[in-house]
Amino acid sequence: MIRIVPQAVVFTDISLDKAYEFDDYCHSHQPPISFIKAEVCGLFGSVFCDFGPEFTVLDVDGEDPHTGIIASISNDSPAMVSCVDDERLEFQDGDLVVFSEVQGMEKLNDGKPRKVKNARPFSFSIEEDTGSYGVYTKGGIVTQVKEPKVLRFKSLRDAMKDPGDFLLSDFSKFERSPVIHLAFQALDNFRKEHGRYPTAGCEQDAQSFLKFVADINEASIDSKQEKIDDKLLRHFASGSRAVLNPMAAMFGGIVGQEVVKACSGKFHPLYQVCVMNNVPSLSY
Repeated sequence: MIRIVPQAVVFTDISLDKAYEFDDYCHSHQPPISFIKAEVCGLFGSVFCDFGPEFTVLDVDGEDPHTGIIASISNDSPAMVSCVDDERLEFQDGDLVVFSEVQGMEKLNDGKPRKVKNARPFSFSIEEDTGSYGVYTKGGIVTQVKEPKVLRFKSLRDAMKDPGDFLLSDFSKFERSPVIHLAFQALDNFRKEHGRYPTAGCEQDAQSFLKFVADINEASIDSKQEKIDDKLLRHFASGSRAVLNPMAAMFGGIVGQEVVKACSGKFHPLYQVCVMNNVPSLSY
């Protein structure tokens, strides 16, 4: 019997209870299965990613490694490396580089990654004493080494209680993310109790929804509770049953990118909660 284990799963329009169940399985599976949950409610949307207790990003930005042609290397500690001025170097402090084809200081061609310091447009330093390496004569190429990055994802249960930093999509609305995070949890509670979405324009449903938000906010493990924006939350409740094509298309694109990241290990994934809304800041 052949058992096929997926690398990533995507869930939409699912209750939190079911999502917890599936995410617990994916998070504890060996190897972990990347779990992605997405939801669109009118002008609001949410994406959550859990790629397991340890997920290795092989290439954070997807760009080709930067290179430079060496012009000189000093016999110092630290050693100064100068490159030809035909093209600016793209190295930054902390980058790792390897040397090749260096003549005179052949010891640098050992393939050992060395850390860049004092990066400038056409030069940089390395924390190494090259005084005994011989005198640089000519040649040499320096190439950036991309380090894998290990990310540790929280489970959905933990992220709902303590989401950490939200991925910001609009800096003019950065204070809304925690409130919208509460709103999606309150909507799940509303649907669980009433078996439906809030009715647009129904004051009774709006009050019930706001009560759920307040209860979740008060039960927060963080001593700092969020400032509730009644108008914003009423917009959320009123349009929550609508799935607008532009919002669905945008979030479909985001989720598609996260699936590619989960399966390839390339590019930095969403870490971990992203909520968005297209309600204008001043007109609501």
